[in-house]
Amino acid sequence: MTKARTTAGAAWATWIDESVPDLTDVLRGWKIDPTDFAQWLSERLGTYRATRQFLDELPSRKDEVAWLVKLEKNIVEIESMLKRGSARASPKLAGLAYKRGFDLVAIQAGFSDAIAIVKEAQRSMSAEVGNPGTPHRDQLIAATYTEIQKRDPQKESAVRGLTRSVLEAAGVADLPKTDKRMKDAIARRREPV
Repeated sequence: MTKARTTAGAAWATWIDESVPDLTDVLRGWKIDPTDFAQWLSERLGTYRATRQFLDELPSRKDEVAWLVKLEKNIVEIESMLKRGSARASPKLAGLAYKRGFDLVAIQAGFSDAIAIVKEAQRSMSAEVGNPGTPHRDQLIAATYTEIQKRDPQKESAVRGLTRSVLEAAGVADLPKTDKRMKDAIARRREPV
């Protein structure tokens, strides 16, 4: 089944790939209609793929921390320039700020707060370790597991195995490597039946 929907944002639009391969062979021996199940799975796969694409395109944590360091340097430079002032520009800035209802001295004082906030963000992001997690993947696994269990109740291990087979057939590449990790992913995101 091939299906796509468009999601439009303020400055972008993207096609969401909701295609599902033919699951007839994968579902053979189960009391699950492949066409009906593929229809159920398509939107969830599309959401997973779109989320995965978005996350893959995000800058790395290291790049984000480097951006914060650069931002801090720029704020410090602006703060320094305002404190040093300029013979002609400073009075002009003060006058324009006053006309607009701003207190230039208070604005200058605000730079210290801005620097403290940026430094705190740097420390926080630098302290984050490990994999940021895969809740979007775990949600897809858990939803698929739950839906299979609803349509054809079987032993949990068999349903987990079919869940893995269905998602592998659909091209989900980052599935947990072991059955225990698959079980953990389901437990983290499973909604009650």
